[in-house]
Amino acid sequence: MSDAVIPIEKPSFDELSDLALADPEAFEALRLRIVESHIAASPKEQKLKLERMQFRINGVLRRSSNPVHACILLQGMMVENTSRMSDALSGLHQGLALLRDASATLSADCEALLPAPGDSRASPKDR
Repeated sequence: MSDAVIPIEKPSFDELSDLALADPEAFEALRLRIVESHIAASPKEQKLKLERMQFRINGVLRRSSNPVHACILLQGMMVENTSRMSDALSGLHQGLALLRDASATLSADCEALLPAPGDSRASPKDR
């Protein structure tokens, strides 16, 4: 049996809006099929992360009292994740700055130990 994923034809926004108003249960079923199809078509390395994220999103949708409330809760989740990524990136920049400083210090120390080109002094290992 093939693991090939058959993509789902995604309706237009207007079609989705009409479906959500006319038949909320059918809209939700289609939403889930589209999400599952997208996750299934994703690279193997990303699937677990996407499944976990979708699990969290579904939890937010279940506990929201209406669509606007869901939007607000999901926006808060996105802000939290963005803030976490920003903090991680900031930490990487600080680490890179420390490495550059250490590299510059090490380079200066090495230059001080090595004779200049054309210098007749013995090499450090001969001392």
